[in-house]
Amino acid sequence: MTLRKPKYPLKSQLPEVTNHNHLPAGAIELARIQDSVHPTLFYLFVKNADHLTIVTPRYLHLKNGTTRYFCVQTDFPMGFLPWLAHALSEFQKTAAEGGLHSGAMASTDQNVDGEMLCIQRTMGSKGHNEPGYTFLNCTRCKRNTFIENDYRPQEINFSEQFIFNGGLLELIQELADKYLCGEI
Repeated sequence: MTLRKPKYPLKSQLPEVTNHNHLPAGAIELARIQDSVHPTLFYLFVKNADHLTIVTPRYLHLKNGTTRYFCVQTDFPMGFLPWLAHALSEFQKTAAEGGLHSGAMASTDQNVDGEMLCIQRTMGSKGHNEPGYTFLNCTRCKRNTFIENDYRPQEINFSEQFIFNGGLLELIQELADKYLCGEI
């Protein structure tokens, strides 16, 4: 088996969020939003060690009737907030408008505050047949990979419906404005 290797030097992991109701010391909840497409999902936007952590609390219902709680954590630089709206707009441009070539499914990696981020188009967001987007941080390795020393970038995906019609883009823009004004 071939192990995947990162293209960029990896950043160290941020403090881990193991419970969305008890954040690590110094971490501050900035906002939370319920997924408009999947109402059992919600996301916390947390300032964590001067970075942005998006936390997705999950409940896994096991066959034996028990429930397992865990948090999925995706870390980005704070500059992710103003970058996202602009990068999405650029990603959606046609080739004639200066966008990606026809059929492109991923942006080039872009340096945002020293971390390499990109957007990918998805057609099965959250395991359903919904179009959406995945946001990757290629300089941070996903936590708890199944194979030791195997690299997988941290990523989070959202349905197109939630981004554009469910309030996510508006929330991110609001947080981006506060970030750019030095309020967070």
